[in-house]
Amino acid sequence: MHGMRLSGSYFDIGFSCGKELRAAGFVVPHANSVDVRFAKDSMNEVRRVFPEVMEEIDGLGLGLKANYKDVMAMVLTNHVIHDDHSVAFAAGPGIVPGRKAVLARNYNRQPRRVGHDMSIKTSPKGALSSFANTDTPVVRQDGMNSEGLAIAGSCVPRGGVGVGMSPTLMMRAVLDTCKDVRSAMQLLSQAKHARDFNFVIADKSGTIAIVEAGPKHFDSRSFAKGLVVATNHFQSVGGQKGADDAISRHNRLKSLINGSKSLSVDAAISALSDHKGTICEHGSESGFSTAWTSVFSTGRGKVVHLDGNPCTVERKEYEV
Repeated sequence: MHGMRLSGSYFDIGFSCGKELRAAGFVVPHANSVDVRFAKDSMNEVRRVFPEVMEEIDGLGLGLKANYKDVMAMVLTNHVIHDDHSVAFAAGPGIVPGRKAVLARNYNRQPRRVGHDMSIKTSPKGALSSFANTDTPVVRQDGMNSEGLAIAGSCVPRGGVGVGMSPTLMMRAVLDTCKDVRSAMQLLSQAKHARDFNFVIADKSGTIAIVEAGPKHFDSRSFAKGLVVATNHFQSVGGQKGADDAISRHNRLKSLINGSKSLSVDAAISALSDHKGTICEHGSESGFSTAWTSVFSTGRGKVVHLDGNPCTVERKEYEV
């Protein structure tokens, strides 16, 4: 993965990111008219929920020396139109030692949907700093901020798509502006969501939560202890069906975690390395592969990252 440390105004962060990506050979894909229209229609909601990010998109386009419409469409639509096969969980007191919380996930995507993988330490002026991972500039697919708030998630296929915030842009907004689970849930409840998605959240108090959000569905639940697991389906009454094997993967991951007497980082990685439940994926059956694994220890401000399948690659550790 491409490691970056970005700081300054949102424009500065976007410009620096664009320059680094251009030097690394990254080329913004050309957007079709449907994606451009969707991005334009979503801009009012982006400006309402997370206006600062528009400056970063401006800076990114200049740094990349790319067409503005292509950049806007990439940032605002990329993770609305593409499905993932990811798994994520948050474990709190009663499972994690020391009455803290751990959030962990595998980002499983289709191999043909390859962008430019980045681990980014971001320190925007006037906002919270964070360490996060993504395969698309500006947005984030998982991360933890300087207040010990961590977030990740998984998409829910077969649901509707509507004008609004992409799930990965919402995660960036949460990391930049929210200090705990309660404030993150509030922000998520106030936004229009562009597609069905599970957000898994944890903070340094040990509180964990799952938020199911979409154009026509919203449900949120927080817990002072225990475990929440998300695959590719909504678990609440009235949710979308989701992926065919989502329930079996959910149950498999839950049993692996509950089988640990206390959930250490090693135990979390072991659960995410499982092949019986297509949790760690290599593309052979489902068509999805694990791009990376992240484990966020909220009470310690530590991140363990594995760039690829957790069953084979070496881990790296970072501080937020």
